[in-house]
Amino acid sequence: YPPGEPNTLSQRLRRPPALLSAASTPRSTPRSTPARSVSRTPGPDSRRFASPSRQVAPKFYTYPFNKVVEEGESVVFKCAVRGMPTPWASWDKDGVIITPSSRITIKEKDDMLRILEIDEVTVDDVGLYRITLENDYGRVEASARLEVITHEGKFHAG
Repeated sequence: YPPGEPNTLSQRLRRPPALLSAASTPRSTPRSTPARSVSRTPGPDSRRFASPSRQVAPKFYTYPFNKVVEEGESVVFKCAVRGMPTPWASWDKDGVIITPSSRITIKEKDDMLRILEIDEVTVDDVGLYRITLENDYGRVEASARLEVITHEGKFHAG
């Protein structure tokens, strides 16, 4: 430092007045003033990040694959999913919700696997199959195409 100038670090590190706020720490605190403490209680959004069982939007760990099967065979679409709370799933074909029947089975295993099984496949089953997962924290979709080869060897794609 040049001779005659005070060696005061606080003068060199002083914040511009526009950056000072009520929550900022004062440059100096008189001994008679008790130290301020800012409450760190979590707000409604920060609680879910601090909790060990935090809430998570649904996501896919594995996706259903496109399938080509012969007419009369069975086909299985499956995927592994996660989310907290456990997401609910719906399957649709070409935008129409699938309901279980004597040929169509929808299963869930271990809160992780989602399975759609179609027995005795026909050319009417050709199309785009989509699974939608949803919970209170999000929604995701995945699709797979089913194509069928008839007994005559004709290939049917959706």
